[in-house]
Amino acid sequence: MEKLIALPSSDSPLSLPAAWPILLVDDDHETLMVTQIALSDYQFRGRELELINAHSAESARRILAARRDIAIVILDVVMETQNAGLTLVEAIRGELQNHQIRIILRTGESHFDLRELIHRYDINDFHHKTDITVERLEIIITAALRAWSEIELAAKAAALHESARLAEAEMQILAKVQERLDDDLSRARQMQLGIMPREEECKALGLSHGISCQAYFEPAHELAGDYWSLRAIDDESLVVILVDFSGHGVTAALNSFLFHSLWLRCPVTVDDPAASLNHLNRDLHEILPSGILATGMIVTINRTQNRIWWSASGWPSAALLRGEQISWLCGDGPLLGPMASPEFVTHSQEFLPADSLILYSDALIETQDSLQSDSPEQQFRQRFSDSLRQARLESRSQRLSCLINASLKNEIRPLRDDLTVVWLQAE
Repeated sequence: MEKLIALPSSDSPLSLPAAWPILLVDDDHETLMVTQIALSDYQFRGRELELINAHSAESARRILAARRDIAIVILDVVMETQNAGLTLVEAIRGELQNHQIRIILRTGESHFDLRELIHRYDINDFHHKTDITVERLEIIITAALRAWSEIELAAKAAALHESARLAEAEMQILAKVQERLDDDLSRARQMQLGIMPREEECKALGLSHGISCQAYFEPAHELAGDYWSLRAIDDESLVVILVDFSGHGVTAALNSFLFHSLWLRCPVTVDDPAASLNHLNRDLHEILPSGILATGMIVTINRTQNRIWWSASGWPSAALLRGEQISWLCGDGPLLGPMASPEFVTHSQEFLPADSLILYSDALIETQDSLQSDSPEQQFRQRFSDSLRQARLESRSQRLSCLINASLKNEIRPLRDDLTVVWLQAE
C-alpha cells in the first residue's frame, strides 16, 4: 500500500487543517497514479486530500477496518475476482457497519448494469473509467465530500442528542436516588430525634424531681454521633448521660442507636456512676469496630441530699453554676471502648437549690476562636463566662439559646462537630 498526500505550495500557511482521507482501490497501478495526479491540486473547504492506495479488495478491507475517518472510497469492481469490488461493498456496509462512507464504483468493464448495481448494492455513484475526466472527477469528489460532511454533521448532532438524552436520563435516575436518600436520611433523623428525651418528658420528669431541664441538639451532618438521655433512678434521683462517638454521619449515628439500647438496660447507682461507665465500656469493647471509640459523662442528681455524683470518660468537663461562680467539673477518665477494663472514677459535689449544671459536647469548645488561640481552654472558659452573663439577662426559656448563640457567634454552619448542650437547674 502506498500513501500520497498532496503537498502545499510554498506560499501556503504553515498550519493547515486536516486533509480529507480518500481511499483509492484498484489493481491497476497506472489508474491509481493518474488519479493521484488528477487530484493533486484539489481542495474542498480549504482542506486538501489524503489519498490512500489499496491494490486489492482485501487490502482495502483491512484499511477500512482500521480507519473510520475515511470519507470516500473510489473502488474498482474487477480485481482479485470478477466481483471483488462488490464483495467489498457488502463487507463495508455489513461486516464493518460503515454506512457513512461514500462508495463510488468505477470500472473498465462495460457489462455492468448501472440500475441493477444501484438497486442491489448500497453504493452512492457508479462510473466507467473511460467517462471520467479530471473535471468530472473533481465534481464527483466534491459532491461526495459534501454529502459525507452533512452525514458526519448529522451523526455528531445525533450523538450529542443521544448523549444529552442519556445524561438527562442519568440525572433523572440520580435525582430519584437522591430523593430516596433524602427520604431515608429524613427518616433516620426522625428516628435519632426519637431516641432523645422529648421536651415534655424532660419537663414532667424535672418537675417530679425538683429539676428544670433544657436541651439543644445540632448535628454537624445529616446524622450525628452525639447521644444524651435523662431518666429517673428512683423517686428522689435522676441520671443524665451525654456521649459522643468518634466519626460523623451515618456510622456515628448507627453507634448512637446501638448505645441507646445499651443504656436502656444499664444499671445505675446514684452514688456510683463509674460503675455504669464500666458496664457500658464492657459492652462497647465487645461490639465496637477497631478504631471507633466514645467519650462521655454520667451525672446522677439527688435533690433530697442536694448532691451530684459524676464519672467521665475523656469528656470536655461540665460547668456547675452557683450564683456568679462557675466550677468546672473534672472530665478526665479513660475512653469508652478501646480497653477491656479501664478504671473510671466517681466524683461528688453539692448541688444546692438554684444551682445549674451545664453539660456540653466538643463543638461548643472547638470553635474558630478557641482553635486560633494560644490557650484554647482558657479562651473557651472566658467566652463561656461572657456568654453566660448575657444568657442570664434573658428569661429562663431563652437562656440556653442565648448561651449557644453567644458562644458560637463566629461559627459557620454546619459546625465541625455535633453539638449537644443540656442545662439542668435545681429548683
